[in-house]
Parts: sequence; C-alpha cells; structure tokens
Amino acid sequence: MKIAVATMFIALALASISKADGFICTTPDGDLNVKVFNHVHSYLGTRDAARMIVSNPLLEPDNRTIAVFSSEQGTLWSSTNRGAYLTYTGHVDLRFDNIHKNQFILSQPVSNLYAVRLRIYFNYKKNHMRDGSPVFGALDLVTRSGRHVYSETSCNRYLKTPGGV
Repeated sequence: MKIAVATMFIALALASISKADGFICTTPDGDLNVKVFNHVHSYLGTRDAARMIVSNPLLEPDNRTIAVFSSEQGTLWSSTNRGAYLTYTGHVDLRFDNIHKNQFILSQPVSNLYAVRLRIYFNYKKNHMRDGSPVFGALDLVTRSGRHVYSETSCNRYLKTPGGV
C-alpha cells in the first residue's frame, strides 16, 4: 500500500512539472555561448525565461561565465512569440555579483553594456522540435550610449524531461 501511495505521489509531482526547455546558442567563431532556460513550473509560465547565461568557452573553467540574468532578480525579460521569433533581454545591472563587469562580450566591455538581447527564430505554436534541433538566432548588444553590436548565433533547442529521462 505504501508503495502504491508513494508511486501515485511521485506521478502527481511529475505531472505538475513541465519539461525543462530553452536554447543553447553559439556565435560563429565559437567564443561566446548564450544559454536560455525557461521555468519548469506551470504557475511561473513554462514559456517564460528563468535564466540566461552568457559565457566564453575559451576561458579557464572558473572564469567562463560572464553574466547571468534571471527573472527572480528582474534582470531577464522574455517575450512571448511575436510571429516567427522569441526575444530574451538581459538588463546589465552592475550592482549584481553575477555580472562580471571586467569581462567582454563581442569585444564590448560588460560595464559599457545596457542590455544583451537574444532573438531566436522559433515559435512554440508552430515548431515542435526535438532536443538538439538547430534553430537560427541573433545576438544584439545595446551599449549605454545606445549603439548596437550584432552577431548571428547558431542555436539548438534544449528539451529535457523531469528526472533526466
């Protein structure tokens, strides 16, 4: 009886959690990664971004992360699908420890950035892609003076079921 109750409890808990999803993007020269992960709890909105992580894979492992934007801190905004694309915007707030102002993104000092915007050409209503499926993206850095610096990105859909299945 205890096993049946425990199994039912686990099944109900897993049913209330959606699949973890998001996108993992890389610039053409491979010196910048941008990863976006959406919320997994339906009450938070499973199509709303929870985290966006900008990193340089060419740096030493302890120094790769350049910036982490999160919805909890209010530094990450995501748009719902507007036609053919999603937009994730990280506001560069230098007061937070997870923004490394002495680092660079696309040759721009982080301390000189206002926002990091990632546009993914994907629509949740139209695209039913598997984990690892390729999708086009574009990165737009907005400097504090209002100048824009762009780069294409190649992205892959990240899709994982709860418990690693």
